[in-house]
Amino acid sequence: MLYKKFICTPWVQNLHWVAYKGVLILIQNKVEGHQWRFTYIDLNKSIETGKQVV
Repeated sequence: MLYKKFICTPWVQNLHWVAYKGVLILIQNKVEGHQWRFTYIDLNKSIETGKQVV
């Protein structure tokens, strides 16, 4: 199911939704297939603008 979409940085491996904060956490690779990083996204603002808002 697709709810809404926005553009984000590449290599997203997984997602975690924190409902009470309205934050979507992207678990990503820093370099293709290597190293990890967490990117904290304001979901409502990202949907409004069409691009990720960190």
